[in-house]
Amino acid sequence: DRGIYLKASSHNIMSGNTIVNNSDSGIMVASVRNDPYYPTNNTLKDNVIVDNNYGIKSDTRSSYYIRPVYNLTIVNNKVNRNTQGGIYLHTSYYGTISGNFLEDNGGLGGINIINSYSNLISSNTVLNNSRYGIHLNGHYNELFNNLITNGDYGIFLRSSSRNTLSGNNMTMNTYNFGIYEGGYMYLE
Repeated sequence: DRGIYLKASSHNIMSGNTIVNNSDSGIMVASVRNDPYYPTNNTLKDNVIVDNNYGIKSDTRSSYYIRPVYNLTIVNNKVNRNTQGGIYLHTSYYGTISGNFLEDNGGLGGINIINSYSNLISSNTVLNNSRYGIHLNGHYNELFNNLITNGDYGIFLRSSSRNTLSGNNMTMNTYNFGIYEGGYMYLE
């Protein structure tokens, strides 16, 4: 059960929706195995996404193939009290996640960007989320001016390189910053 499902869809704007109480995702953007089209240039803005399993999710893992999502823009959304996480993107390239308010999301927490490249994550407010404020596994991403407070980890990088972090404010987390690489963990 999903609120909005963009399956191998491109050039869509989802704006001003209130999406509540779905057993899977509030908004799902997915690619499809054997489909020649990659989801690209979709915008999710000014939505209220509350009490779902995941708030916003891109899932590109279909059987044996990983099909990326390109240029996904997620701006000015309110993403609260989702059971498994607020924003979860898998294999997302050249996207923007900016100006979102994420609070009280469970599971993986606020923003999780996995196997993703060249995304801009900026000016998000991430409060009281379990596990991660922002969890990044990827390369060439930029994290600027995010506020992350009252979680387990503020910003956590896993198997990541060549990312830029600047002006982020991480306070009152169990660990404000963490890196996991090659079996070694650094926490601060």
